[in-house]
Amino acid sequence: MVRLPEPTALYAAQGRELAELLELVLTGSFVSDPATAERQIVRSLGALAQLHQRHRIDEHGRCSICRSAPRAWWPWPQRGECTVYATLRFYLRQPEWAVLAVITEGRSRARGA
Repeated sequence: MVRLPEPTALYAAQGRELAELLELVLTGSFVSDPATAERQIVRSLGALAQLHQRHRIDEHGRCSICRSAPRAWWPWPQRGECTVYATLRFYLRQPEWAVLAVITEGRSRARGA
């Protein structure tokens, strides 16, 4: 039986891979190491494409995966806007400098700056 990694370990590994890709982009190292950058970009875009495909939304921005918790007094489950769709919509409409400001701010906080 194949043992899968713990979810928190997998989450941390994914965070490190995204941080490495960001570092390549910010330092311009992807030019000197295009093979590594290309692999990471393809994997990241693949993950985004799969999230986009799996979180199909209806005309109200709701999907079957992202939903708010049902309320006991409500006769049917309340579904909110898909968080994946909302995040993709927001970031894909921003100028590059704004996206870089957000992701580098998160990187600075992670480093304790």
